[in-house]
Amino acid sequence: MTGVQTCALPISKLAGLAGAGRHDDFRGGLRKLVLLVVAIGIVGTLVAAAIGPWVVGFLFGEEFSATLDNVDLALLAAAAGGFILAMTLAQALIALKGYAHAAVAWAAGVVALVVVTALGNDLFLRAELGSVVGSLVAVGIMAVFLMRKLADGIPRDALALAE
Repeated sequence: MTGVQTCALPISKLAGLAGAGRHDDFRGGLRKLVLLVVAIGIVGTLVAAAIGPWVVGFLFGEEFSATLDNVDLALLAAAAGGFILAMTLAQALIALKGYAHAAVAWAAGVVALVVVTALGNDLFLRAELGSVVGSLVAVGIMAVFLMRKLADGIPRDALALAE
C-alpha cells in the first residue's frame, strides 16, 4: 500500500495547480506523472516476465516459485501497474471535481473484473486476467473523462478553492 500512496503524493501538487488555475502546469505535471507510472508498470511487468519466478523463489522459497510462472507474475505486475495508473487518474479527476466520473470508472472496472473472472476454467488465469482487464477498463474510462475535463478547462469551483 505504501507504493501506491507514494505514487499518489504528486497529486496533491497537481490539485494545488488546478485550484490556482494553472492549467498548463497541471497538464504538464499530470503528463509527466502518467508517463512515469506507465514506465514503471511496463518495466515491472517485463522484469516479472523475465525473472519473476527466480525472484519469488529467492525471496520466499522454491515452493512458491513452482506455483507461479512467468506469465502469472507478468499478469499480476501488469494488473498492479494498471491499478496504480487508475489511482493516479482518479486522483487527477478528483482534483478537477470529477468525483462522479471517477466513481463510474471504478464501477466499470469492477464489473469488468467480475465478468472476466467468471469466464474460463483456470482459476489463477481468470483472476489474473480479470485484474488486468478491470484495471485497464477503469484506466480507459478515466482517461476519456479526464481528457474531456481538461478540454473543457479547470472547473470554476476548483479555482474558488484556491482563494
